[in-house]
Amino acid sequence: MIHITVGKSNKDTKYSGNVLIFKDPDTFLLLQRAATDYWMPNRWGLVGGHIEEGEALRMGTCREAKEESNLDIKPQDLTYLYEVKDRISFFTTDKFSGEIKTNPDEHQDHKWYTEEDLKDLELTPDIEDLVKKSKQKLYNVTT
Repeated sequence: MIHITVGKSNKDTKYSGNVLIFKDPDTFLLLQRAATDYWMPNRWGLVGGHIEEGEALRMGTCREAKEESNLDIKPQDLTYLYEVKDRISFFTTDKFSGEIKTNPDEHQDHKWYTEEDLKDLELTPDIEDLVKKSKQKLYNVTT
């Protein structure tokens, strides 16, 4: 588990935490990235972002979820999925509260989708795999 211990400073690290949020076993949240985003503009992806210095990975992932979606998630309610390149961590959850409100500087839209909807969307990498792994971990469902 990654824990950055350099003193809290609002300075981003190279680490990121991302979470696939489920409303029920078939429905999950995706955010559409802003048209002006430097990485994969207009594509649909997860809630998440950079972990700040001094911030624990799960806490930072929950902070990013709040900043990007206005949803509250507790660190203990994140289910770990996997890590890529020793710096990009993926979680899933179906425990959250609040109403979705996105920052228009970062995201132009949000929507609850089903797995079937994915074939018609321009996605950030690995979304289909993350959905399958999340359903397995949260609901013991294989697709």
